Amino acid sequence: MNCNAVFDAVRARIEELQAGQVSRAEKVVAAVKEALNDKKTYEGALLTKLRETGVVPVVKTDALGEILNKRNHAAHPNNSAATAKDAYYVFEKAVTYFLCEQARPLQFKIDTLMRDIYTEGFFTDPIIDDVARKVDE
Repeated sequence: MNCNAVFDAVRARIEELQAGQVSRAEKVVAAVKEALNDKKTYEGALLTKLRETGVVPVVKTDALGEILNKRNHAAHPNNSAATAKDAYYVFEKAVTYFLCEQARPLQFKIDTLMRDIYTEGFFTDPIIDDVARKVDE
């Protein structure tokens, strides 16, 4: 259930960023929609596209990958079953990286600022505006 909560929270967050015109988030949302339209689970597509686009820090995609691996291992055990230690590990990662509301507004402000910096007219000098767009590309 922790895994589901994390992936639902990440998906909702990426959809918020997409609504805020963050172009990298649009690519992630499109990959999730494609997976769902193909009647597949979206978690793998979400993780892959997050890694490709860099829309969230690497430490978060690594944590998300670890959570997904633990979930998959628990759902489809090979020679060993998931343990209480595994469950606690997922819980700890989930709270630390994805479900803590204190960190979310700051990250959202940073994402919004980054989006605004790359919009035309943010800087008063057209040359700086042009440079900012080229750096973003």
